[in-house]
Amino acid sequence: MEFQKGLRREHIVVFIMAGLAMFPQPAYAVEAGCFCTFIFVSIMFIIGIAATLIIKYLLSRKIWQLSLARTSVITFIEVVLMMVVLIVLQT
Repeated sequence: MEFQKGLRREHIVVFIMAGLAMFPQPAYAVEAGCFCTFIFVSIMFIIGIAATLIIKYLLSRKIWQLSLARTSVITFIEVVLMMVVLIVLQT
């Protein structure tokens, strides 16, 4: 028996439809819209953090010779502090 590597387009469509089928039956358009917005904002947040981490790592490697682990910890602390400030200011 031979297994195919990777996902074909049909499998991806099936996974998306299965994900959409997880909505409760009486889901309103507002609930589905909020869920999709949450997913898109989360993806944008992860991409932003990844881009920030890569750029900071490249800069810090040239200037301060910091490791990726130290740069990651610094970025994580910055994100936590930003969240704390936004929660305190309630904006």
